[in-house]
Amino acid sequence: MQLVTISPKQLQKLNWSRGLPAALALSGLVAIVLSLDLPRGQELAALGAGFATSTGQGKSIRNRRWPVTFLDIAGKLVGIFAGMIAAKVMIGGVALSVPGMLLGAFAVGLLSRRDMSLWWLFLQSWLFFSLSTFLVQFIPSPGPVLLAVGGAMVWVLAVEEAVRVIWKHFAPKTGPKLDGQVPPDGVAPLNSLIGQGLQAMGAVGLSYGIAVAFSINHPYWAPLSALLMLRPRPGMTWDRVLVRSLATLAGGLGASLLVLWLGPDSVVMPGLYVIFGVTAILFAPPAHYPTFVAFLTALIVVMVSMGNDAPLSNAWGRVAGTVLGGASALAMSYLAHAIRKRLGWEESLPESDAA
Repeated sequence: MQLVTISPKQLQKLNWSRGLPAALALSGLVAIVLSLDLPRGQELAALGAGFATSTGQGKSIRNRRWPVTFLDIAGKLVGIFAGMIAAKVMIGGVALSVPGMLLGAFAVGLLSRRDMSLWWLFLQSWLFFSLSTFLVQFIPSPGPVLLAVGGAMVWVLAVEEAVRVIWKHFAPKTGPKLDGQVPPDGVAPLNSLIGQGLQAMGAVGLSYGIAVAFSINHPYWAPLSALLMLRPRPGMTWDRVLVRSLATLAGGLGASLLVLWLGPDSVVMPGLYVIFGVTAILFAPPAHYPTFVAFLTALIVVMVSMGNDAPLSNAWGRVAGTVLGGASALAMSYLAHAIRKRLGWEESLPESDAA
């Protein structure tokens, strides 16, 4: 487990061919958003959706980019709209958003060991579904938010795809490459796929229940963290929880101190959004996971704090959600390990974490 050391050899392996398109797309996006002087909710939705979309560079289906771009746009928009509706529909005193989150977590967990492109697409849709269920009370009308999110995605995809095509034409050997769909440790057998889905459902449900019961600040970080830290074996989950928790703490604390020093209304904040976002993409797995998480957290703190006077509260919500999500992921991982051992299904799991 490598936490902070970055060698010159690793620097050469950073996602440089994706950093340049992201820099152009995110710079243009933040300039457009600020020039339009959008309401705070629409501004945050557009900036968040723009970065989330940029993380999908290289995702493809059967070595084609266009299915991913269309499915990404549709998935995020449908996720937001469905989440707003589900949060307002009560069945037996429980909002429909809760079973929606659990079923989505099952699909994301299953696909994490089946198809990395579909996993990313379902994760994006699930993320925006979950966020909208928590934030629906702050959104007076879904139309403007959907328009802001859709516009941001179209802009980012158009810029990044244009750069990718031009780069590939003039320098095919160094241009952006498409990722494969097969997970790093190979496609898992059916029992492992279902098991991973059930673990994800349990971890998300447990972390969500605790976060809501104890009124954790920004409770949506807990189920998201649980879903992203859950790995096939308990030892792998421990490594992921430790690395992500420490990196989240470092990124959250560093960004919070920077925001407190500069002030949330500083003219530098939009620049930090671009710098932190591009750096996170440069270090995105498999380049260097801890640095990716640290800058991702810093990006979120800066993005949420733009025009908001509570950077420490935002960072604390992220850190608390990471710790709670990690504990829930570990609990489910050990429970699943005990069940698999009794059923004799241990041989279907990878021996090391290749993700």
